[in-house]
Amino acid sequence: MAQFYGKNSGYLIKKEFKYFSFSILLLLAVVLFVWVAMKFLPQGTISIVALIGIVFVIFLADPFLNFFRRKSNQYYRGSGGEQLIKNELKKLADSFSVFQDVTIGEGKGNLDFVVLGPPGLFIIEVKSHKGEIGYNGYELTLNGRSFTDKSFLRQVHGQTWALKNFLKQQTGADIHIHSALVFSSPFASMHFGYEPIENVYIVGKDFLLGLFDHFPNSQQGQDLFKIKQALQKTLR
Repeated sequence: MAQFYGKNSGYLIKKEFKYFSFSILLLLAVVLFVWVAMKFLPQGTISIVALIGIVFVIFLADPFLNFFRRKSNQYYRGSGGEQLIKNELKKLADSFSVFQDVTIGEGKGNLDFVVLGPPGLFIIEVKSHKGEIGYNGYELTLNGRSFTDKSFLRQVHGQTWALKNFLKQQTGADIHIHSALVFSSPFASMHFGYEPIENVYIVGKDFLLGLFDHFPNSQQGQDLFKIKQALQKTLR
């Protein structure tokens, strides 16, 4: 089994908790409003206040609750997707090292996984979206439409250059990095094979391990040792 370094993404867990907490606080605020009204208002006005409370929940609070629940579920799926990919990466041979939740510099985000092994160095960015993943010539699409989140290709390009520059500073070597975008959901489909799109390999979970077999062994032991030392500095 591959050697693992780092831990599950704290970013996703914090975000999930944040939006879940917002939804709970909003519900508690509505309950508190109704309780105060029933406790302190004259009996004749209770029904009117109760009606106002119901209207508030339906027309004002409900959209916010749906938004908070949707965001919480999104980060929950993201965390679960990373775990699925981690389980796949555990199947790699002992000669591989896997670094999880790699952070390079303040405010530059994190890399879900960085895999180091005989075939080279790989960045693995995980997405949990469902549907048909396509490419329209300049961006990835979901069921024929642009992703609403962000440009995933641009995100991976930024991560690749950030890691490349960091390793250059740490080792003095210009190290080639293979970049991959992996969709963890069994309900995500794509037809790119192992042909990169804008220098990014786009595969489903079941094809991830085959990506490493796609490359011949290229790294020397000394290079691997230097890169591994540098990557260990990126872990929190």
